[in-house]
Amino acid sequence: MGNNSVVYTLDANGDTLSASGNLQEYFSGGVRSSAEVQAQSNAAATGLVTDQGGHIVGYRFLPEQGDINLFPQDGNFNMSAFKTIENDYARYIDQ
Repeated sequence: MGNNSVVYTLDANGDTLSASGNLQEYFSGGVRSSAEVQAQSNAAATGLVTDQGGHIVGYRFLPEQGDINLFPQDGNFNMSAFKTIENDYARYIDQ
């Protein structure tokens, strides 16, 4: 989306193993579609009860990517340390 580019590496089952790319911009105020919300729920359900559907590359950088950009991620980590990393990425883009 926009000026951001990411290449996903998938396994034989189509599950995402890694993502690499270049982030040039971020988006704010986006409303997630029902398909994205469902994809997050599906990703969370494959993990532990405390997991959320976490984005490999933050939603603000690549909105509406669905399953390919999601994995089960501990909810506390997702909302603290991983969010801090995403905030750092946004700050670096601004600089």
